[in-house]
This record gives sequence, C-alpha cells and structure tokens, in this order.
Amino acid sequence: GQGVPTPEPVGGRLTQEKGVLPLVQAWERLAPPGRTLYLMGDGPLRGELERYVAFRRLESIRLTGFIPHEEQGAVRAACGLAVAPSLWEETFGMVVLESWLHGTPVIVTPRGGLPELISHGRNGWIAREPSADALAETLRTALEEEERWPSMGAHGQQLLSSTYSPAAWLQSMGSLLEELRLFRQSPNITAS
Repeated sequence: GQGVPTPEPVGGRLTQEKGVLPLVQAWERLAPPGRTLYLMGDGPLRGELERYVAFRRLESIRLTGFIPHEEQGAVRAACGLAVAPSLWEETFGMVVLESWLHGTPVIVTPRGGLPELISHGRNGWIAREPSADALAETLRTALEEEERWPSMGAHGQQLLSSTYSPAAWLQSMGSLLEELRLFRQSPNITAS
C-alpha cells in the first residue's frame, strides 16, 4: 500500500496529546510524491486539522473520521506503514499490536510504553523526540527503506504471536501471581 495510517486506534480520538499536528507538519515538510497520509479517528482537533490541511492545500492528507472497528483491519492492511506520534505517556499501545497484526511496521516517539515494544529498525522506528522535525526525519528514513516494510511487519507479527499472544500473557500473569503469593508468604520481606 501507499498510505500511512495514523497514530490512533482507527476509531479513536484526534486530541492534542496524540501528536497529530506535529505529524501533519512533518508530512508537509517531506511532501513525499505519490503518498497519502490517512488520519483516522474523530475528536476535538478534527476541525482545526481540516482547516490547516485545506489552508495549506495539503492534498496528500486525508481525514477519514471515525471508522468502525470491523473495518479497521482492512484499512491497516492497505497501508504499508503506521505512525503513533503521541506527545503523552501512552502506557501500552494497542496501535502497535494492531498494526503488527496486519504485518505493518510502526513509527513511534520516545514517550510512554510504545518504544518498549519497538525494536528500532527491525519492526518499526523510534523518532528521537515527538516533534515535527524528528518525525519528518524518521518518516524519511522509513520511506527510503520501503522494501524492508514486509519483513519488518513480519517480525512484528512473529512477536505478536509469541511474546504478546494470549497464551504468553496468561503465562506471564501466572508467574507474577506466583511471585506475589511467595512475597506475601515470606516472613523475611518487609515492604517500606
């Protein structure tokens, strides 16, 4: 695919914290020929983004609005690259796992838990900061490495099925519960 999906879970909200404006500004600086950036979701920023895109005549940026969950997979699969440019401390990003599910590598910023999921250059990229300049720099690198997207997306899919599968999650939760049980039983450990 030629598109780049948004930061959001597709049906999500376009808010200031999501870092959508810096992403739009990064895209404007790059203006990659023959490419389209899809901003999916709805929210308080949508009107402002629509005005910005229209005023700057950014014809390669499309705001899709809300997309029902059952249609999100097809949109993600059609796009070769995903971007999650959050400005706030995302704890655990479903956007990364959902993108990997469809074999799509992801660009993230170094905020919150998202960079912990990404192996830089293997299943995605980590921008040096959540700014328009850093996002433009990382997007440029990603676009130059397009031939690697399928193998990077496959690496993400592999991680998803091993590390982040329901079975792996249940196993890790079981280990955690066992540790807590042992901790509570031990008379020698005090919590301060």
